[in-house]
Amino acid sequence: DTRVCIYTHATTDIVVDVTGYTSNVSGLSSLDAERLLDTRVGEPTVDGASAGIGRRPAMSVTRIPVAGRGGVPAEADAVMLDVIAVFPDEPGFLTVYPCGTPVPLASNVNYGAGQVISNSVFTGIGSDGTVCIYSHAAVDLVADVTGYTE
Repeated sequence: DTRVCIYTHATTDIVVDVTGYTSNVSGLSSLDAERLLDTRVGEPTVDGASAGIGRRPAMSVTRIPVAGRGGVPAEADAVMLDVIAVFPDEPGFLTVYPCGTPVPLASNVNYGAGQVISNSVFTGIGSDGTVCIYSHAAVDLVADVTGYTE
């Protein structure tokens, strides 16, 4: 019926930004969210991979295997992710991009110190089936897959 539903666990203000659309959804497959990365110790992922790997240092790149995980087919060429910065040490940003390519000169998630900030990101998948996240400041990272294209 052309509407989207948003669930929240607690009372909050909600802002929704539309960053794109498609009139031909045959190439875009949505998924129930599955956790592919959680750097926090003791927090699970859909298959145990990329779980509890520890806080990421400033100016680091974290590689996430996405193809063949969480409902994403091995031959997928792009994914839709919810990417979350958890309690960064200082203001900064995350940049999400296909591994094996240069870090783009743009940010996908901008954060302040001590915040928990998320954003939806549509990105290509590297030739090795991975997506990379560059972080400007030390931070814990969470990434959930919500869709893909082939």
